[in-house]
Amino acid sequence: MTNSIRLKIWLVLLVIIFVFGCAQINELSDSQDYYEELADGCINKESESCCFASVEAMKAGNYMVVPQEGCPVGYQANSMRCIDSYRWCQSTKKISQATNNISSWKTYVNTKYDYQIKYPADWALEVDGVVAWHNQVPNPEFGKRIMFFGTKTEDYEQTANIRVFISPADNPNKLLPREWYIEQSKLHYSYGVEPEFENLEDTTFKGLPALKIKGELDEGYTFLIAKDILVYDLSFSFDKSGESEFDVSPEQIFQEMLDSLLLDQNQINDLNLNFFAGGSIFGSSFEVNLSNDHITYIETVQGGTKEVKNIERKLLPIEIDEIVGVIIGSNLLNVPSQNFTKELSLPDQAYYRIYINLDEKKNTILCSIPYTSTEASNECQKQIDKLRLALNKILGLKIY
Repeated sequence: MTNSIRLKIWLVLLVIIFVFGCAQINELSDSQDYYEELADGCINKESESCCFASVEAMKAGNYMVVPQEGCPVGYQANSMRCIDSYRWCQSTKKISQATNNISSWKTYVNTKYDYQIKYPADWALEVDGVVAWHNQVPNPEFGKRIMFFGTKTEDYEQTANIRVFISPADNPNKLLPREWYIEQSKLHYSYGVEPEFENLEDTTFKGLPALKIKGELDEGYTFLIAKDILVYDLSFSFDKSGESEFDVSPEQIFQEMLDSLLLDQNQINDLNLNFFAGGSIFGSSFEVNLSNDHITYIETVQGGTKEVKNIERKLLPIEIDEIVGVIIGSNLLNVPSQNFTKELSLPDQAYYRIYINLDEKKNTILCSIPYTSTEASNECQKQIDKLRLALNKILGLKIY
């Protein structure tokens, strides 16, 4: 093949690449113009926010407005369940994939309250009541009340809606989530109406104290996380009409979002713990000291004069999470001391001595154990047993 023929082939290839590239650019430009025109059509509508949200969802999935003849085979109409939403054609496969593949989700970052969270790519984002579309929200990263929402529309206008909210609230006294929730509830209830505090479940979130509040109709729940002087209030709700169903359960989506939540890592629990168990019933003395993520364990016999075991190591985050969860779940920050009078005819009775400092909330518990039994026979011992068993599990020991 001569050089002139090779040159002509290369020129033809370059022309093809150039034409194809221009076509792609024009297609991208046309696509952007398409959604810009749809957004322009939202102005002055009764519900601009809803309309902008539908355009945002369409742009995220590259969807087109439903044509007069309806959606083609393999596609179905979808829309936001609110006034002035556009209706678009969406692949039936994409509807299930959009919320099922977390790797394709978007990330919302809030710099004012130091957190970030993932959400499905085809969901709309609302910041303090305004849908984040173009310049509708100049600084979405400074928002206080954030809502993520998605809608699925099936034939005959049957719809399924999911809404997830996140809103930090002030907690100047650094109350635990349960205490904060009860305090806020009493402030907002009408005079003479006694609030009820059922369906509350103390838990933890990545080492931070948390509270799960179940909804009355099992249509969502609220999750509170306490961090420093803030409480992060996350909640989700959903509804559906007719026989419409979710491709991925709302609970699963919310859990995935919750798992993706990242808070300022410099604000993890400040935890100090001293756990001592001793007395003639045990025959040995056991002492555990914990400072944030560092733990030491010493076991002695012969009245503390002979050391038989010594462990010192760093705790894993999941282990800290478990210890904090037990402290909160057992209410050890509020358990009072409980002593029994020593019987003169019997040897020294056993006792526990616990000192806890969790995020500046402190408690000291002195708990005697009746000589007749080492079983949990009083309230302080019952609660301390939960912590004792957790430490045994983490350290691989058998503290009595």
